[in-house]
Amino acid sequence: MKTILALLIFAAPAPAARATKPCGPDTWFARNDRPAAEWKEAAKWVVIGKVTARKEILRPFPNCHSADRSQCAMQGASVITVKAARWEKGVNAGKRLKLSAGFCAPEPPKKAGGTYRFYGREPGAYLFFEELAP
Repeated sequence: MKTILALLIFAAPAPAARATKPCGPDTWFARNDRPAAEWKEAAKWVVIGKVTARKEILRPFPNCHSADRSQCAMQGASVITVKAARWEKGVNAGKRLKLSAGFCAPEPPKKAGGTYRFYGREPGAYLFFEELAP
């Protein structure tokens, strides 16, 4: 009887361990190849502006429970400063914006100086951006 029980325990399939991904490939926002019209429809605000600065910020991952948070693995959270030239959708929120990547959004532009169109749903976070010709 013990042998049968031991076989049943070891033969039973274990549930698959799955890591949750912050943005799966099947989510709507993960597809960056959408036309600009679709991004504009999904966005609550759209602004055209020039990136004037980029600041790298390192933060501990949220699942770190160490008392000394400096010992945690760190994640990057870049913040860009955008000088708004024109608002195409939404309420004009000013001329200088501090933006970071929202859920599923691509990393912000690496260099300052380029002109971009940013699409967003929440204040301070963009969903997508596209570089515009100078």
